Amino acid sequence: MSPETAKQSPVAMLESGPVGGFIAAAHVGKRLSFQNVIAFDMGGTTAKTNLIKDGEPQWAHGYYIDGYASGHPMMLPVIDTVEVGPAVEASPGWMKREHSR
Repeated sequence: MSPETAKQSPVAMLESGPVGGFIAAAHVGKRLSFQNVIAFDMGGTTAKTNLIKDGEPQWAHGYYIDGYASGHPMMLPVIDTVEVGPAVEASPGWMKREHSR
């Protein structure tokens, strides 16, 4: 994404780290002759995944900022980012608070 595009639509940069990894996974998969790949991004408190099908990351028609259950909808085409991690329950702050009781 060019700087000009980012200035016009900064919301399109959400999840740019995992999405960059998903695009790279599609590229590496093609180079290794794998057209279908499960891409996985592990962060500090969450894990995200995307299915690479026929050599291309899958797209979604929108995204929920802060998660599907309680997040805010962003309705523009995005590379599908599915959160599979434990979220808040595994964060160091939560663990410290829960185990200090």
